[in-house]
Amino acid sequence: MSIDVWKATGADGIMSAEGLLYNPALFSGKHIPVWILCSKYLSYFEEYGQGNLGYLKAHFFKMLHHVVQEPENVCWRERSDECSIPGRLWKDRGEIREKYEVPGTIKRNVRVD
Repeated sequence: MSIDVWKATGADGIMSAEGLLYNPALFSGKHIPVWILCSKYLSYFEEYGQGNLGYLKAHFFKMLHHVVQEPENVCWRERSDECSIPGRLWKDRGEIREKYEVPGTIKRNVRVD
């Protein structure tokens, strides 16, 4: 939708502040489940150097914001606050996928690059 508005208005660009932190696929036109986006982000973190874990946790939390706001999911928010290794985030991402994925609806090889 944002691309359509951009084309219709003839603007020089589109600005998105928090929106891209919550959904890095915002302008792709695809709905990509949060656990797939988190997996890709974690794999980039591991591949390109394990910099500041605080940055990783902050971005991970932004992508999971809507999930961890649910009262029954507070445990994931608390664990990510206390997390000191990416492996804990991988485990939480897997648990979120198990809870929310509807079997047979998601292609396993969704491209997010």
